[in-house]
Amino acid sequence: MRPRPAWHEEPEPSQVEQDRVGQNAIPKLELSLSKIRDIAKYVNENKRRAEDQSKLLDLQERLSGDDQLTLVLPMRRLVREGELLKLSSFNFKRTRRFFLFNDMLLWATTNCKIRGYVDLAPAQVYAPGMLADTFVQEMGKRDSVSGFSQAFAVEPAHAASLQGGFEIIHPKHSAIAIFCSNETERRSWVGDIVRCIRVAASKESDMYVTPGIIIIVSLTLFLLLFLFLLFSLSLNLFFPLLL
Repeated sequence: MRPRPAWHEEPEPSQVEQDRVGQNAIPKLELSLSKIRDIAKYVNENKRRAEDQSKLLDLQERLSGDDQLTLVLPMRRLVREGELLKLSSFNFKRTRRFFLFNDMLLWATTNCKIRGYVDLAPAQVYAPGMLADTFVQEMGKRDSVSGFSQAFAVEPAHAASLQGGFEIIHPKHSAIAIFCSNETERRSWVGDIVRCIRVAASKESDMYVTPGIIIIVSLTLFLLLFLFLLFSLSLNLFFPLLL
């Protein structure tokens, strides 16, 4: 009969071993937390995009007067909307409802009938008392002044008539003079429009730069291939003469 083994109790790990195990677990915990944050950011971003698309669909149904305009685009979002005074071609100030998107400014009547819209990428803004350097200081931005300077237009000859408002200059559209009810509202609208112009212009430049790079790379590869074929052909013609 085999003797029964004596009860063997495992010794408790020392404090040093516990600290070592804890230190080894910290990087894994940090990695897990990082993945959780990335997942939460991804979920929140998709939720925000879904909400933006829902707002655009609702606005598409509210607006009328232009069946050719498609508001719902994957990267478009509504920044703000509100009623402002727009100077008409007959120098009358009419109440219009403005819709500022991240790439476009649209205005309509108070009953949401579209009267016009412009893309913001090539647009500029002139606002009395607001320049690029003062804008950066007021908004507390760390961006360089040069990043905003292209969004601000030079002072026009009729600048005195724009007190209490601002003007949007566009190469394919007549100037749009807009007036606000107070100075706080004016600066808020100008600030949002300038930001949208800056973002839209940078995206448009990326669209032009990327195809240019692709064309240059393609031509370079084609030239290298042509030189390789020419070298191979010269070898085939030269070696038989040596034999």
